[in-house]
Amino acid sequence: MKKPFQPLKFQTPFYEEDRPVFPDSPSRITPYILHNMKNWTWEVEVQVLTLQYVMGGRIRYALNGQTHEATKGTCFLFLPGQRLSGHALDDKPVTMFAAHFAELPATEASGELIHTPIREVSLFEEVAAYAVKRRQKDDERSTRHTETALLQLYHLLEQNLACGPVGAVQQKVEELIENIKHDPGRDWRVEVMCDSTGLSRSQLTRWFNRITGNAPNRYVIEHRIAQAVQMLGTSNCPITEIADSLGYRDVPFFIRQFRKETGMSPGSLRK
Repeated sequence: MKKPFQPLKFQTPFYEEDRPVFPDSPSRITPYILHNMKNWTWEVEVQVLTLQYVMGGRIRYALNGQTHEATKGTCFLFLPGQRLSGHALDDKPVTMFAAHFAELPATEASGELIHTPIREVSLFEEVAAYAVKRRQKDDERSTRHTETALLQLYHLLEQNLACGPVGAVQQKVEELIENIKHDPGRDWRVEVMCDSTGLSRSQLTRWFNRITGNAPNRYVIEHRIAQAVQMLGTSNCPITEIADSLGYRDVPFFIRQFRKETGMSPGSLRK
């Protein structure tokens, strides 16, 4: 029977001058994000349980003669005692998130690279950024928030490891969903989504319902309205500009759809 999670503790890992975890920042506290590292290389014997997530760039890792290429959205769990090496595969800079754990449920030693693509990329990166932000303060409340965020990331890693490999079709649909999250104002008509994935309308609908619980059109509408709510609350942009940026050329239609989804007009919500 699997042991329940214990209270989580993170720590600044033990560094040695000739074997730093990251050569560019040997004293950085955990968790952290390292941005745009050029000509990145890494060689270390892991000292503490380490979660590492690739946010940008292409990396090749090696462990016991086994290699794996990683791109954005790939998460690793490195175990104490593993001797690892890694390097960037091209001239593009590498960005990654990392956290080191002092205590977690017992994890069996492994001579293999433990890794998985993260399906919930937006969620994972939002939680990672929040953990880093909260860690900048050293008070008890911020520490507790950081621990909670890191525990959520560890849960997401475990869930994705348990799901197994992602099929080619599912990967295409999940990439489409991530694109909608990042840019809801693009042309996301169903026929456009079908063309980008190579799926029929019925196949696309089945996959969307399976992954998101919503049909494609409904998913796009929800993300557009959610983005509109955020823009109304954080900017002074005119409602016409907000509507246009979210793909609505017909402003009255946008207002009607906004009212239907939220129960009030954009102007009333802003007030």
